[in-house]
Amino acid sequence: MNNINESYKKIIDYYDSVKQDVYIYVGPIDSKIQLLRDIIRSHSNKKEEVCLFLATYGGDPDWAYRLVTTLRKHYIKFHIVIPGYCKSAGTLIALGADTLKFHEYGELGPLDVQMKRKDNLLGYNSGLDVFQAISVINTSAHECFHKMFIEFLLKGGGSIPTETAATIAKDLSVGIYASLASQIDPLELGEKNRAMKIASSYGEKLDSLS
Repeated sequence: MNNINESYKKIIDYYDSVKQDVYIYVGPIDSKIQLLRDIIRSHSNKKEEVCLFLATYGGDPDWAYRLVTTLRKHYIKFHIVIPGYCKSAGTLIALGADTLKFHEYGELGPLDVQMKRKDNLLGYNSGLDVFQAISVINTSAHECFHKMFIEFLLKGGGSIPTETAATIAKDLSVGIYASLASQIDPLELGEKNRAMKIASSYGEKLDSLS
């Protein structure tokens, strides 16, 4: 703990010397961000520039956008440092910064959305997961159809008409993958699609500010 406190002190002392306020946030991008926004608003004797150290697996794009708007309202310049992982809505926050610095272990992730899993109150998954699942099912079904279609034609030795081989291959492919596709909730798909569009829209707005 002493080593951690000493590291924090060195960070604060350095940014104080370059006349920048510094905030350190580690955690999800959700309603907890409101506490950080309140701290920023109430901070007295603000400097003109601010640096945010951010480590997060992401979360809600709405809260990411709110944090950036608060920082940009209270400071002329907004800098961000990525000391480690910074995913999803964390990447969205990074888009709103004027400058971006990485530690050697720092990394951004795709601009997706982390959403609560319906089967796990404590778990999250990416908004891209369901679209990836659809892509895999489509590709696998196509490959399955093609493989069986060719096999029927070859094994038939010309005795099976092309139309018949295609119909059999189609029915088998549908039978294999229909049960997987039926597990995708269309309401969940629509919800995640809207969330991804919101994140993309926020990203465009924040990028235009930085």
